[in-house]
Amino acid sequence: MSEIIVLLAGILIASFIVVSYVALFIYPLKSGAPYVPSNPEVVTSMIGMANLGPGKVAADLGSGDGRIVVAIANTGAEAHGYEISPPLVALSRSKLKKLNLNNAFIHKKDFWKEDLSGYDAIFMYQLPYVMQKIEPKFLDSLKPGAVVISNAFSIKKWKPFRSENSIFAYNVGENTGNKDSSQH
Repeated sequence: MSEIIVLLAGILIASFIVVSYVALFIYPLKSGAPYVPSNPEVVTSMIGMANLGPGKVAADLGSGDGRIVVAIANTGAEAHGYEISPPLVALSRSKLKKLNLNNAFIHKKDFWKEDLSGYDAIFMYQLPYVMQKIEPKFLDSLKPGAVVISNAFSIKKWKPFRSENSIFAYNVGENTGNKDSSQH
């Protein structure tokens, strides 16, 4: 009898590991990238490039554990994170609640289906194929002057207004194929 319990416990643990792996790493590939968090120094640099503060609204597309959403909110800007992985959504929401950040929100939604026109800044850490695929969405929906900040991977057809340590900052309307913009 105890052998059966041990066997069932082993099967249960193995099942949990497989489901967790799929939820964190495989499922997100359907519309973006697997969960790989940006390191704190990179987050600080990304936030600094966006010129955020009170009155600004920013989103992290594929927000993972919410660390960039927290950093955005700490500038005084309104922060939104889009994440499809249920465990990461739960973790992020818990983090925001613990930190009592009333200007930060995590949406369990696929960012591909969302209207991005209200954002002053967009943050991303996505794979190269996603960066190329999302370019038309940005051109169609982001307002001139909006800033797109990408960790590690560039938007090949766009020229960044700033680039350092594999972080790329773009101003929609300047060298992006969209209407001219004089802000950044």
